[in-house]
Amino acid sequence: MANLLSVRGPHSRSTNNSLRVQWNMGNPCNYECSYCPPILHDGSKPWFKSQVYIDTIERLNTHYTALNKVLDYELIGGEVTVIPGFEDIIRKISEYNTHNVVFTNGSRTVKWWSKAKHYMDGVVLTFHPDSQDKQHIIDVINEIKDHVTIDINIAGIGG
Repeated sequence: MANLLSVRGPHSRSTNNSLRVQWNMGNPCNYECSYCPPILHDGSKPWFKSQVYIDTIERLNTHYTALNKVLDYELIGGEVTVIPGFEDIIRKISEYNTHNVVFTNGSRTVKWWSKAKHYMDGVVLTFHPDSQDKQHIIDVINEIKDHVTIDINIAGIGG
C-alpha cells in the first residue's frame, strides 16, 4: 500500500512553501442548534480581545516569512464573524497577502458582508434551515459571490 504524503484542502495552495493554519478562535455562537454539540457553541472557550489575534497574526507571519513560507488561514470556532473587531483581524491577515477562509453561519448583515468580503478569500457558509431565513442567506451569497470562493453546507438532522 502506498504511503500518504500530504493532503491539501480545497482552499489551500498547492505550493511547497505554503502552510495551512486552522485556527479555532473560540466557541461562542449566536445560534444554539439542537443538532450541534455544545462544545461548538456554548461559549466555554470565549473570544480573546481582537488585538491578541492581530498580534498572533503578526508573529506567525513574521516568523514564517523569514522561512520563505506563506500562510493560509482557516478561521473556525463558534461563529467567528461575531468576534468584536473581526473585520480588523481579517484585514490584518490580508495585509500579509496570506489567504483566509472563514467558516460561518452567514448571519451577519448584508451590509457587514459588503465590507468584509474585501478581506476574505473564501467562505464556508453553513445554512441552518430550521433557524435561518433562506432569503438572507441568498442575499449574503449574492453580495459576496464575485469576491470570494463560497462553499455551502446545509445543516440539519437525519430522519
